[in-house]
Amino acid sequence: MKISEIICEDESAEGQLAGSSLDSNLLPVLMFLKKQSDDRKVTPKLRTDSLIQLVQNAGDLSFSYDDLVAAHENNDAVKELISSFNEDEITLKSGNSDADDEEHESEGPAQDPQTVVHNMAKKARNNREQ
Repeated sequence: MKISEIICEDESAEGQLAGSSLDSNLLPVLMFLKKQSDDRKVTPKLRTDSLIQLVQNAGDLSFSYDDLVAAHENNDAVKELISSFNEDEITLKSGNSDADDEEHESEGPAQDPQTVVHNMAKKARNNREQ
């Protein structure tokens, strides 16, 4: 028995995938870079030619800057991952940046470490005296 007799491929699915093949390698690369930067808690920035090279290494050898622009204009998932880009640099949206900004705002202004320790010691002494 041949494998072609067992597997029945859906021709319509191939047609649907052909229209989105432009983004098929770009999206996983962008998601990987975003996840990696979120894990390291850094701002996800990279050179545009580096992203193009990563997408080409993922299998889309003809990927170019024009394809990136077209994907950004036509694909909402790409728009959600890319904050801004130009011919030199790409900045991805970070999931950590909003949470980190809120944490830092709620902490208030930074204080001198000696003052903080002094205040903690004073509070502990007052608690012991009561």
